[in-house]
Amino acid sequence: MAPGRCSSWVNPNCVGGDSGTEPYIVSHNQLLAHAAAVRVYKTKYQASQKGLIGITLVCNWFIPFSDTKSDQKAAERSVEFMYGW
Repeated sequence: MAPGRCSSWVNPNCVGGDSGTEPYIVSHNQLLAHAAAVRVYKTKYQASQKGLIGITLVCNWFIPFSDTKSDQKAAERSVEFMYGW
């Protein structure tokens, strides 16, 4: 889903990047950064500002194209890929 840092569909000469792993590394680091920001907010500002913190993760949902077993399994794999990491 997410392109690597070098996407062959944009630049056919592209050989860098790994779209199989880099999106997961980016997501992992985004969650770590969010956790760090939450920690700072809670320790320094929340008491005086009375604010709340949340996070919204946007992912696609997949439904089977048909009722066939193969389509159902494909939809399940897609959902696991998006949410199961």
